[in-house]
Amino acid sequence: VPAPDQAAAENERAWRECLAALENSQRLLDARPRVTMRFRKQERVGGELGPVTLMETKQRLSPLSVYMRWVKPFEGREVIYHEGQRGGKMIAHEGGLVGRISPTALMKPDGDLALQFSRHPLPELTVWRLNRTALEHVRKARADPDLTARRVEALVRGQSVTLYELVHATPSAELAHRRLVVYVAREAALPVRWALHLFGPP
Repeated sequence: VPAPDQAAAENERAWRECLAALENSQRLLDARPRVTMRFRKQERVGGELGPVTLMETKQRLSPLSVYMRWVKPFEGREVIYHEGQRGGKMIAHEGGLVGRISPTALMKPDGDLALQFSRHPLPELTVWRLNRTALEHVRKARADPDLTARRVEALVRGQSVTLYELVHATPSAELAHRRLVVYVAREAALPVRWALHLFGPP
């Protein structure tokens, strides 16, 4: 078991490396005006852990635009959002048989219907904003005297990554999440996974 001073030094080093990695990732992401990617998402909504959702996405930084097509579940569901258009609403259309009989709908990204299966509005699920959210959390985490931070080299789906994990013992007004885990691809220096865990049941 590391001595208290050694543990504090290791936490500080891991925190600084995590901060530097995400700041660099943000610079690289902000230099990419468009991104096409396969996106996996799983969230706890209303106390229930939802299924892993797989989507094909096309994203544009400015003006912020997102196209998502569900692969599973809800195969064929499509959503399009363009910042500043349609009164801030997104276009949604169901796939499969339901899509054949139901019309295309306009809805607010942060409305009750849109958030029925997600904790976060669609614009917050772009790579630029996901990384920025993680970066803001890391910056605030510095103020936590009980922060535990670590850095681990790993292999994910055949890709070499650096895993950064920040864990908080108690909630605070500044830190709403118990644990942050970020995977950064070593070769591309870009994040391939973000995970934020709330306080309460893991």
